[in-house]
Amino acid sequence: MSCLKCGVTSCVHNSEHCCCKNEIIVEGAEATTVEGTCCGSFDERRGESFRNQFESPNEQAKISCEVANCIYNRNRVCQAERVDITGNGAASAVQTECATFRMK
Repeated sequence: MSCLKCGVTSCVHNSEHCCCKNEIIVEGAEATTVEGTCCGSFDERRGESFRNQFESPNEQAKISCEVANCIYNRNRVCQAERVDITGNGAASAVQTECATFRMK
């Protein structure tokens, strides 16, 4: 499990810069740069009062990875010790990025 930090405060799963999901997926199968990646688990928060009330912040999460060119991808599971998802203000998954991506 990786230590997951999330800077995408517009996501319904974000609480205090932690993701509340037990598992996320990083997409961008053919990515060669950070900009080619995204958090496929992103769901836009609509309205300031709405948050996912059934989940708690989880710094240790399983991260499925579809980014074939990343050095941390081992059999579609991220092996990085720490993962940072960025994209503050994102309205869709394509506006997020895995800042931890490193090209093989």
